[in-house]
Amino acid sequence: MASVRITHEATCELVGELARLTGESPEAAVDAAVRERLARVHRRHADRLADRLLAISADAARRLPADLGAADPSNQLYDEAGLPESRAEQLP
Repeated sequence: MASVRITHEATCELVGELARLTGESPEAAVDAAVRERLARVHRRHADRLADRLLAISADAARRLPADLGAADPSNQLYDEAGLPESRAEQLP
């Protein structure tokens, strides 16, 4: 990747201050700062995605019949003898 050249004077001063306070080189200070910021951005993105998925699932749950989870699925899968229900007669 190409090197980065910072021409904005205020940014150069901030990099210098950060480097002095941390005892790092300017390059190391910028590297750490960019990594920390990127991690925060990724976390915010992940949080927003999780929130969107929760909203979708809540919306889907509201649209389902209230008694959906109450039904015993084995009633539809097995006959009175406990054998698998034949669905051949239901085929088109």
